[in-house]
Amino acid sequence: MIAYRTHRLWRTITTKWWRSFTIIIAVTIGVGIAIAIVAAGEGSKERINELLPAHSSRDLQARGINLPTIQLVLSDVCKLLLGLSTIYTVASVAMVVGASVPQRRREISIDRQEGQYHLAIMFELGVEAFILCVTGGLLGILLGRVLCRLIMWLKPSLPMLPTPSFGGVAFVFSITVVTTFCVTFLMAFFPARTFRDPDR
Repeated sequence: MIAYRTHRLWRTITTKWWRSFTIIIAVTIGVGIAIAIVAAGEGSKERINELLPAHSSRDLQARGINLPTIQLVLSDVCKLLLGLSTIYTVASVAMVVGASVPQRRREISIDRQEGQYHLAIMFELGVEAFILCVTGGLLGILLGRVLCRLIMWLKPSLPMLPTPSFGGVAFVFSITVVTTFCVTFLMAFFPARTFRDPDR
């Protein structure tokens, strides 16, 4: 039974390769951009912390420089950019999955005619969404590191880290993968709930 379901899942992913490939690419780009944003934010904070010992807070205030305010604005900008990156990723995945809803309904109707139970179909949809989103997230981590090093090579003066901290990577990975998984699974769940015979 496990071998049969594994074969069915592999067949679904490979035969509809364009859908799987597009979802993976969308998640990869989203995670990669988000990791580059986090690396830039953490690098800017490190650059600010390096400037603190060289200048007293009184000297900075005399020059009109308020480091706490700069750090707060920098944090807000990074959060905004991360939010936009997540929205882009979710929107891209939603467009791909939404465009394949009619095809997904035909696949589900065929599965039901072959005697597949509703829970078994839902389980396969969940596993498929999980594999695609996690694969895209892992590739996105690699893309993010490449982007960070490329930006550092092109513009060495920018406060960019080669890679963000483990916490930053884990945060980006979890947020992006969880949101895209929910979108992918739910947009495949509703066609399964509204199952109809393909001949109708």
